[in-house]
Amino acid sequence: MKKILLALSLLILCSCVNREDYYVFSFDDYSITPGYDDVSFMDIAFDLDVPESIDGYEKIKGINMTFFGKYFGDVDLINPTSKPIEIKDAKVSKLTLYLSQLTDHTFKIDGIDLEKSVKTNCEIFDGEYVVRNGYACVIGKNVHGKKNVIVLYGDIYAMDQDELNHLEIYVDE
Repeated sequence: MKKILLALSLLILCSCVNREDYYVFSFDDYSITPGYDDVSFMDIAFDLDVPESIDGYEKIKGINMTFFGKYFGDVDLINPTSKPIEIKDAKVSKLTLYLSQLTDHTFKIDGIDLEKSVKTNCEIFDGEYVVRNGYACVIGKNVHGKKNVIVLYGDIYAMDQDELNHLEIYVDE
């Protein structure tokens, strides 16, 4: 009986979701992990204009996110439970970050520095390079039955359209 309980305990421990299972975006001393982090984790560095609570299974899309007063991107939130919760407990489901808004920062995905070139990043992360009305790279993996995706975009208005301009990181809920 002890062996069965030990085996079940190990199985439960091994099936836990870890932050490192998802793509972790970081810069300076800050990091965000869509699909894992909640709003209270983001409140440390970012300002969000959000309501006090969120209803069960509700999604809130396109919330402006600022970093020390500068617009940095948008965030989508989700309540993964059937009961209303405080907004601080809502999960981040998607980030759209405009990297050009913050100069002099080093941006990273899973601890790897992002290069200025979409194509170079695509090679580093073994993504799918896409050329349609500009350059993009799609990187993805499955995390506990959910799709975790990063899309890196070039600047279609720049002379060098391959220069990394913004990115999206999301978890398909």
